[in-house]
Amino acid sequence: MPQFPRRYSIATSLLLLAVGSPAAAAPPPKAEAALSISPLHSVEYDRPSEAEARTCKVELEKGDKGSAWVVRTADGQVLRRYSDTNGDNQLDAWCYFKDGLEVYRDIDSDFDRKVDQHRWFNTGGSKWGVDRDQDEKIDYWKQISPQEVGEELVDAIVKKDAAAFERLLLSKQELDAMKLSPTLHNQFASRIGQAASTFQDLASRQRLLSASSRYVDFGAAKPGALPSPPGTNGPEPIVYESASALVETNSKTEQLQLGVLIQAGDAWRLVDAPQIGGENVEVSSVFALSRFSSSGGAAAAPPSDKMQQLMEELEKLDARRATLPPAQQAKLIDEREQRLLALVQATEDPQFKETWYSQLADMYSSAAMEGVYPKGVARLQELENALVKMKASRELVAHVTYLRLWSDWVLKNQDPKLDFAKVQDEWVKQLRGFVKQFPDTPDTAEACLQLGMTLEFAGETDEALEWYQKLGKDFAGTPRGEKGLGAARRIDSVGKVMSLSGPGLDGGSVDLAKYRGKHVLIQYWATWYEPSKTEMAVLNQALSKYRKAGFEVLGVNLDNSPAAAKAYLAENRYPWRHVYDQDGLEGRLANEMGVMTLPLMILVDEDGKVVNRNVHATELDAELKRVLK
Repeated sequence: MPQFPRRYSIATSLLLLAVGSPAAAAPPPKAEAALSISPLHSVEYDRPSEAEARTCKVELEKGDKGSAWVVRTADGQVLRRYSDTNGDNQLDAWCYFKDGLEVYRDIDSDFDRKVDQHRWFNTGGSKWGVDRDQDEKIDYWKQISPQEVGEELVDAIVKKDAAAFERLLLSKQELDAMKLSPTLHNQFASRIGQAASTFQDLASRQRLLSASSRYVDFGAAKPGALPSPPGTNGPEPIVYESASALVETNSKTEQLQLGVLIQAGDAWRLVDAPQIGGENVEVSSVFALSRFSSSGGAAAAPPSDKMQQLMEELEKLDARRATLPPAQQAKLIDEREQRLLALVQATEDPQFKETWYSQLADMYSSAAMEGVYPKGVARLQELENALVKMKASRELVAHVTYLRLWSDWVLKNQDPKLDFAKVQDEWVKQLRGFVKQFPDTPDTAEACLQLGMTLEFAGETDEALEWYQKLGKDFAGTPRGEKGLGAARRIDSVGKVMSLSGPGLDGGSVDLAKYRGKHVLIQYWATWYEPSKTEMAVLNQALSKYRKAGFEVLGVNLDNSPAAAKAYLAENRYPWRHVYDQDGLEGRLANEMGVMTLPLMILVDEDGKVVNRNVHATELDAELKRVLK
């Protein structure tokens, strides 16, 4: 019979469960005692009440090599499985279940009666932690996803746990094993070396995250593969360049910038210390640095010692800025400007010179919009004039010009005395002029999208449709082009059949076509957009009132990770299904109808045709009375 080890039990009474010898002769342990054992690490699992525990039963299951005590509810659902996998009559695996699925397991892999591994499964996650010294603390993540890195990082900041943060960092051994150019290897080594001390400073100074903070979601653009240096073999490292986590604290959300995430085997690792703040944090581009490794298929010269020094100084400035309040950041921005301009002078490659100019413009723009660099727009104008004079590429001039226009518009909209109509008219005029001057640059696609959005929100749907169609035609096959085609489709959707299908958040698939014969309200939502939750309460009331008349609701969840949405729906059991797209607002489901912002709700009739392409929650009852009659 498997015995419970003394060090693993949490109550002295559990020692009595080990009494007995042959399994066939030993009575099963009491369900209440078996259920009182808890996981060594955090996970959501089923914990019956005392009354429910008294109705549970414990059964012995025999296998080819070992046996297990299995705890079940009165109706047979598994709650726990405590296993002896090698037949030595000692427990070596403690499994915990939620809703019938195993979500977590503590493991004694070397059968010495001390737990040394911890694994999460199914809805519990995918982490696999190793406890080398068997002190019930994880020493190494053998497997961990990008989302779980974000979750662990939030916990490390809140607890000021430097050791937990360092477990998430790429190790020297992992870095050395990767097929990276000398430039990237040195950059990563430098950033990792600074990360631990920067983390400690951030964790001790920050006041935005607290014990009530919880990880909500992970965000990043699609990952990219870093090409191996010529002549080397092996898998190319995969990286997220600017990943972030959304954190909620007392109903307020904050962005936690993770920086670079790189895949090392089955685990994802951090390269940088985190930064807390908005979306416009400057970081040195990994993909830009990789240009030193390859150029037109041939090896390029590595950066000089001077360039390497300047890049390291940039990294240190970025780390310092992350710990300073906004009022003290302007001076560091001036210092960063000096380093970037010095890099321009030290760089021989004309294309890479433009990379540093682009970073300079991005810095001016983001700092200006954050309110920490009042002269940012003026600096952008000066840079634009200089680039035109030196005959820089049209793409670079267009980028700086667009950033100047965008930054100026954002700042004007922050003015409490804003003449909104005047500013909007000026913005539209500037965008039209930009598209005329630069008809085919990457920033032109963004300008067309902004024109469409601005005009649509102003009620000028005919002209908005024209700009969306132009965007879809001129930039076909690009993400912005697909968004433009979707927006045009949405604006022109009334009276037309709407198509919508994809994976269900609860498993299986969801297809709007299967709802024929009913009026369906389609809600695009995400947990990071709080008004979505208020809308859901309204939708639930409407469903209760009109379901018998043929009304249904279908959700389209745009969270980047399903965990946050599933957790919210587990607490709020609304009776309708949800189709899910992990790419969020940049994914297929959002692009098909040109969804750029939330909220958005679309109402279709019993034939699947759109009857209202933008229903507001306050209008829903009246609209349903009209269409359902």
